[in-house]
Amino acid sequence: MFFVLAFTLAMNLYNQSKQTMDTVMYSVDRTNYYQHVGATNTNITRQVGIETIIPTLYTYVTNSDNSVRINIVDEDNELVQVFDAKIEGLVNQIAGRKDSETTSTPIYKRYNTIGRKLYMYGAPWAGNIALTVDRINAYVYGDDRYIGTSQLKVKYKSDDNYLLKLAGNGDGRFTESYVEYQNSGRIYWDEDYQESLVQLEGTVKTIITYQKIK
Repeated sequence: MFFVLAFTLAMNLYNQSKQTMDTVMYSVDRTNYYQHVGATNTNITRQVGIETIIPTLYTYVTNSDNSVRINIVDEDNELVQVFDAKIEGLVNQIAGRKDSETTSTPIYKRYNTIGRKLYMYGAPWAGNIALTVDRINAYVYGDDRYIGTSQLKVKYKSDDNYLLKLAGNGDGRFTESYVEYQNSGRIYWDEDYQESLVQLEGTVKTIITYQKIK
């Protein structure tokens, strides 16, 4: 009888210790707090012309929730233009800062470095529908113009980097494809750092890519 009680007590202590250890190990594993992203629809492709691309460019303007990104890729598989309200907002936030901490970030180097095809000129159109439409028009037709009150002029014409040029004045064909990502949300400790966990609602991001066909 005493043996059974002792064994039962020992097992209970073991289970409690294991549960405590599992909780501790979960809390120190940073991967448990990462955003988990997975593709839900992929490799949906067709051949299109600029008559399809241009209307699609304007659709991202109305997606204030940053749920759409549009990539333009040339025939050499180089990414030459990105339309993404989330990225543009980040570029705009750090564009006016000159400290090395912000100018050394990957987002700044990739999208706000003069001379690169992905240069966003500080993204002065970010958050403004009318200015964003101006930016799209400048890229589609190849204009050099000031956007809003910005002191930086977008130079799609001068840089020879605009849609009509890439499309051979409208005759070129592109492969259209998209990937839809489902973000399952992020798990984290609540504000009081209690043992309970909070699950954030997931989001969907659609990335549409147009690649020029040789």
